[in-house]
Amino acid sequence: QSGRFSGGLLLRRSQVVGVGTIMTDITERKASEVRQQRLAAAVEEISDMLAIYDSEDRLVVCNGRYGEINSSPPETSFLGKTFEEGVRHSVEHNFICEARGREEEWIQERLEMHSNPKDPFDLHRRDDQWLQISEQRLPDGGTVLLATDITERKAVEEQLRRAQRMEAVGQLTGGVAHDFNNLLFIMLGNAELLEFAVGDDEGAQKNLTAIKSSVNRAASLTQRLLAFSRQQALTPIPANITDLIGGLEEMLERTLGETVDLGVTITPDLWPATIDPHQFENALVNLAINARDAMPQGGALIIRTANVVLDEAYAWRHEEVTPGDYVRVTVTDTGSGMSPEVLKKAFEPFFTTKDVGEGSGLGLSMVYGFVKQSEGHITIDSEVGHGAMINLFMPRAQETVPEDDITCDASEFPQKAGRILVVEDDANVRQVPVSILSGQGYDVVEAKDGAEALLYLKEGEKFDLLFTDILLPGGMNGVEIADEVKSFQPNIKILYTTGYAENTVIREGQLDPNVTLLYKPYMRSELLEKIRLAFEPEEA
Repeated sequence: QSGRFSGGLLLRRSQVVGVGTIMTDITERKASEVRQQRLAAAVEEISDMLAIYDSEDRLVVCNGRYGEINSSPPETSFLGKTFEEGVRHSVEHNFICEARGREEEWIQERLEMHSNPKDPFDLHRRDDQWLQISEQRLPDGGTVLLATDITERKAVEEQLRRAQRMEAVGQLTGGVAHDFNNLLFIMLGNAELLEFAVGDDEGAQKNLTAIKSSVNRAASLTQRLLAFSRQQALTPIPANITDLIGGLEEMLERTLGETVDLGVTITPDLWPATIDPHQFENALVNLAINARDAMPQGGALIIRTANVVLDEAYAWRHEEVTPGDYVRVTVTDTGSGMSPEVLKKAFEPFFTTKDVGEGSGLGLSMVYGFVKQSEGHITIDSEVGHGAMINLFMPRAQETVPEDDITCDASEFPQKAGRILVVEDDANVRQVPVSILSGQGYDVVEAKDGAEALLYLKEGEKFDLLFTDILLPGGMNGVEIADEVKSFQPNIKILYTTGYAENTVIREGQLDPNVTLLYKPYMRSELLEKIRLAFEPEEA
């Protein structure tokens, strides 16, 4: 129990004649002070912003987070200020993103929401900070306001939305690329066949060369679409990135030109990475071209490598990242850089800041698709006037890097013997490989679908190789046809072709083992080389 003593002496002619004493019980007051101290400490410890307004809508209680969020110095106090004064302070100091350009209108809307609080709502503040605001009326007419920082959650949600949007666009572009590749193949194949027919006619040969060049450019665009949509067939192997970059240096220097300095810094003892070497080289060249275009007056392009480990915490914050060991390839330029708005769309297909006719907008999207399909990770950082930095994180390989294969010169193909069954539903498309293979000496039989192909087998026909499209009508795809054909002829060779990476031969972005695939549109030399390799074991 606590008390307060008050007393005095009664004097009569300098003599003490009595004593007066008053004692007041202040136990409750002391307990109240302790409770207030504990409450104040608890309020200050809350990580969220807490503010309490009285019945006159004046701020009576707030914690330190209130001042931090409102960017006020410690000596500045909002206590005693009305809610409207606080709102106007935030708007005047440009703290509220959604209020820009409609300040007074937004203030009135916010005051109305404060007067009639309902469900929690999200508030976008400067520096990309997001708060979730909850307000509730108190019995005495006051209001308690709680603001939770949800910036990190918003970032994760935005990553998910972006990934879903990119996936939807990828499915659309993949389907378009399939049909487009068939049309391109018909044009390319017939142009190559005409080259033999026109002989030494220089004018005709010149026209055919122009046609083939345009078709190849169009085929390159569709290949980039497939790369973005993660529907190209990759052949990942343990690869030495140091060697790959070293082999590209001379070509990159020519690509960049004399006004751009190329610097390469390779980390010693760099881990091998599981990648498709050819597609990795394409990605690096695309990044170099993008950087060059961002430095019209010249500059520097730096390529660096490092061994890195992405942990669980990093993986939680980034979409599609698996914790583990990665080889990081960083490409940095000193170019014009990107604004935040451009940065958000940098990996989307067909998005470009270049003038019409100067770019397809598929360079970065192809790199994005290749990295994601390789189970890697990609980041981009850039500011206007400060260049750009792109990081490719490629998964570390657990196997050793194989020795380089020695390939023969495929420039000339002598006449060959062998019986080939060609299955393709489009007669115009089918005519191209049939003509090429027949002209090379092979005995070619053609079928429009699985039923017709199996009819030949049931009648006792024998074939050395089945060359079939994967996507076919009639209830059987190319893989199913191949399985049935093998039941008749177990030792038959199989070669697939497609303009689209169907899941029948692609598993998690990678070509199934023991599958040989030829992408449309293909050149005559590519077809004959694939056929030669299919027959090679028998010829050896």
